[in-house]
Amino acid sequence: MRFLFILLLSFLLVPAYSKKVNAYLDPGTGSYLFQILLGVFFGGLFSIKFFWKKIKTFFYKKFFLPHTSKSDESLK
Repeated sequence: MRFLFILLLSFLLVPAYSKKVNAYLDPGTGSYLFQILLGVFFGGLFSIKFFWKKIKTFFYKKFFLPHTSKSDESLK
């Protein structure tokens, strides 16, 4: 989580402290970056959809099932 915060902060602060550059970005560059972002977004959605049952089962077991220990099983 800390790594993600530092990465996000660096992406926000680097443009603020960069020098002025006389460079040309053609309109296709913005379109290409937009396509990459859409691909990452929809790829993430597909991954969540594909693994939804495993994700749901993991959290159900972690938070909703009672925890049993070896001492509880020996009392039965």
